[in-house]
Amino acid sequence: MLCFKPVYSVKNSFSAYFRFCLLASLLFFTLIEPVYAEQLTVGVYQNKPLVFQDAHGKFQGLTIDILQYIAQKEGWNLKIVSGTWNECLQRLARGETDIQVAIAVSDERKKFLN
Repeated sequence: MLCFKPVYSVKNSFSAYFRFCLLASLLFFTLIEPVYAEQLTVGVYQNKPLVFQDAHGKFQGLTIDILQYIAQKEGWNLKIVSGTWNECLQRLARGETDIQVAIAVSDERKKFLN
């Protein structure tokens, strides 16, 4: 009678483990959704020439131009929410907006902003 014993070695078990992890990683990364949202809410306030509302009510300015360029390249849909500077900061702190244009870095803001 023939009897076959499986041959286990560190090399074979590591190779199988590595192949399993590689396959699981590939499967995981093909099934997850992108990390960014397709619609981003943008907080804006009057700060000409960086951001301002033109005569037709459309927001213009350097920061808007740059943000729209990036949004077009990334496939984002921007929803602009205007307010005063304080309203914009409060919305950002509460998580109601995703991006705030024309904001300077400060120690206080570093506590809740990235």
